[in-house]
Amino acid sequence: MQKMDSLKPTLTTRLKTVPLEYGALPPYDALAAAAKNPNSYRGRWAARMIQLKTNGKLPKTYPYPLQCWRVGDLLWLSMGGEVVVDYSLQFKKSFGPRTWVTSYANDVMAYIPTFRILQEGGYEGQSSMAVYGLPADRWKENVEKLVTQAANQLVKETGSE
Repeated sequence: MQKMDSLKPTLTTRLKTVPLEYGALPPYDALAAAAKNPNSYRGRWAARMIQLKTNGKLPKTYPYPLQCWRVGDLLWLSMGGEVVVDYSLQFKKSFGPRTWVTSYANDVMAYIPTFRILQEGGYEGQSSMAVYGLPADRWKENVEKLVTQAANQLVKETGSE
């Protein structure tokens, strides 16, 4: 039987809200065409986006929650949204094998893709945001850079064992 490691009784935490930038809203013609079908989620979303844009209330960013806990020599990153696995692989490589990455923490607003996923397109990178009611089909291409910079800052702020 393998011996269980014990953790030092220390806890350091940090929470950061990162303003993730929305990509462009589809052109008005595409929104108007989709809005003609109010029985589909995409049609209802398009009508809402036209209304927000008309009223000048279309947000440019989303307050994305990212949290870091250091418990002894264990690092725990909690990320909002449905995070793609690339982040876990990247953070374990950067911060070590005792890094634990959790998603769906503090908020569920959309997929959080990496640049690779944005380039691939598909549902996660190209069109899932409308399901969540967000004002774009995708995040700007700097989403991974913003999330990674914030994670690096939080890990630095929590120190090391």
